[in-house]
Amino acid sequence: MKKILATHLEHAFDQLNYVQFVMQQILDGLKIDDAKKKFVEENPFGIKSESSRKTYMDWITKDYVKSFKPKELMIFSKVIADKEIHPQIKREILFWKNCLSDELARSITVDFILGKYQNTKSFERKELFEFISERVTLQPVTANRCVTGYLVLAKKVGIFSLKANICEFKFYRPHIESVIFLLFYLLNSKHTPSQIIMSEDFKYLLITENELIQILKEIQSRGLISFAMSGDVVRLEPKIEFEEVPDAIRS
Repeated sequence: MKKILATHLEHAFDQLNYVQFVMQQILDGLKIDDAKKKFVEENPFGIKSESSRKTYMDWITKDYVKSFKPKELMIFSKVIADKEIHPQIKREILFWKNCLSDELARSITVDFILGKYQNTKSFERKELFEFISERVTLQPVTANRCVTGYLVLAKKVGIFSLKANICEFKFYRPHIESVIFLLFYLLNSKHTPSQIIMSEDFKYLLITENELIQILKEIQSRGLISFAMSGDVVRLEPKIEFEEVPDAIRS
C-alpha cells in the first residue's frame, strides 16, 4: 500500500558547504532567522535563484536546526563547522541526519539500499525509481527527482559510484568518527545499551548489528567507552561527555 512520506529529496543538493555556513552562524551567536536572512540576502554561495536559496534554508532549518535540542545542536554545529574534522566524516553525519529527518530517505536506505548492498554488486537507477513509485504517492516527475536527489547524497558519502544508469557499490565502511558521533548522540538521548545495539540509526550508514559490535570494540580501544556483551546482556558506558565528542573526532 502506498504511503505519503515527508521528503525533501526532490530538492536535494550537495549540502555540506551550506550547512557548514549555517552552523558557523549559530556558533557565532546568530538566531536561525538571522542566519536564514544572511544566507538568502547576502547569497554567500552565488545561488542565482532567491527561491532556491529560501528552499535550501527551509530544508536546513527543518532538518538540521529545529530537529535538534539546544545542546545537541551546539555539538552538531561544532562538528560540522570544525575545519579540522574531515569533510567525509561530516558528509556521513549529514547523511545520517537526512535519514533521521526524511522519511523517504530513511525508507530507501533501510528497505532498499541496505539489502542491495549486502546481496548485490550494483543496481539500476530504474530499480530505485520503481521502489519509490510502488511505495510512495508521488507524481513520476517528482519520484524521478527524488531518485536523483538521493543518488547525489549517497554518492557523496561514497556508498557507490554512478556509471550511466548503473549504481555500483563500493566497499563502504563509515569512518569510526562518524559512528562515535552517532553513538554519543544516542547515549545522550538516554538510549539503553540494548536499544543502541539494535538502533536503526547505524543502518543509515549500512552498519549491521554484528559490524556495530566490532566497531564498539574499536571505540573502546580508544578509551571513549566501556563496552562488554554477554548474550543479551550489554554494558555500554561513556567515558567522556557528549560535549567532548568534537575534540575526540578531530583529525
